[in-house]
Amino acid sequence: YRAIVFVHGCFWHRHKGCKGATIPKTNKKFWADKFARNVANDHQHLSRLRRRGWHVAVIWECQLRHSARVLSRLQRFLTPL
Repeated sequence: YRAIVFVHGCFWHRHKGCKGATIPKTNKKFWADKFARNVANDHQHLSRLRRRGWHVAVIWECQLRHSARVLSRLQRFLTPL
């Protein structure tokens, strides 16, 4: 299949618009820098994998609460492969 499924934690990988992507109240600069590096690394790794012919899907931690939706999405992702 050459398929990869990442399950990203909303906090660490900064899921936009998610309540789980909070920023700690202390040491905000450290956390902002850390999260920016995480997002940049994610983007770089996903781009590199896709350029090398891998099919990549990202499932977010908060989406796991709706397992039927996640399963349906994964089936759609894998079917054409």
